[in-house]
Amino acid sequence: MSAKEKMIEKQKKNVFEVNPNLSTVGFYEAIRRLELLCEKKVPDNFKSALLYINKNRNEITHYEIDMDKDEFKLFIENLEAAYEMTISFFSEYEKEIILMLSEARFEVFP
Repeated sequence: MSAKEKMIEKQKKNVFEVNPNLSTVGFYEAIRRLELLCEKKVPDNFKSALLYINKNRNEITHYEIDMDKDEFKLFIENLEAAYEMTISFFSEYEKEIILMLSEARFEVFP
């Protein structure tokens, strides 16, 4: 927040111009800020799916994850649901998102 304030004061383009050592916000904190600072309600089912996916992403990043068939199916279901909820959520604020994503697709390969 202080870097944003300095950015505005010094008429810079981004916060990293005023503080190159700035730490980024974690995923959970980003959701909290979206709700508290931007006053955008993130539906609980959307938040749960995102946090579930993020937890698994962290496990994949930091060590090899071992999923059985049911866990993998649940992970894919959460990915698909989060994808759809992301479009639904952000289309309220960015009317062109559906057009932007018209060429994108979600595919699962066995």
